[in-house]
Amino acid sequence: KTGWSTIQSEGRRLKTGWSTIQSEGRRLKTGCSTIQSEGRRLKTGWSTIQSEGRRLKTGWSTIQSEEEDLKLGGLLFKAREEDLKLGGLLFKAREEDLKLGGLLFKAREEDLKLGGLLFKARK
Repeated sequence: KTGWSTIQSEGRRLKTGWSTIQSEGRRLKTGCSTIQSEGRRLKTGWSTIQSEGRRLKTGWSTIQSEEEDLKLGGLLFKAREEDLKLGGLLFKAREEDLKLGGLLFKAREEDLKLGGLLFKARK
């Protein structure tokens, strides 16, 4: 427990004070949007992201991903060496460690990896 959020790790569930990340197979749910990974398709609450190779399409724009950099809307996704910056949150995905905005998440067996396909919820 931290000052403003509680992190609960129950198998594949991670909960913070303002959002819940639910990993069920390839499904991740946050407090404001659901990211559904079906093959190469990712869906959020307001847009659909289609991943075709390195191409991602959202509801209002099409982004070309080169060198593992993804720009979705106004958020810059840095996926080099498994480091991801979403808005102001830094995701560290090295050795199955995830750091979200100062909170460290341990993801064992179900590594969550943002990069290339954005999410990879299985080995």
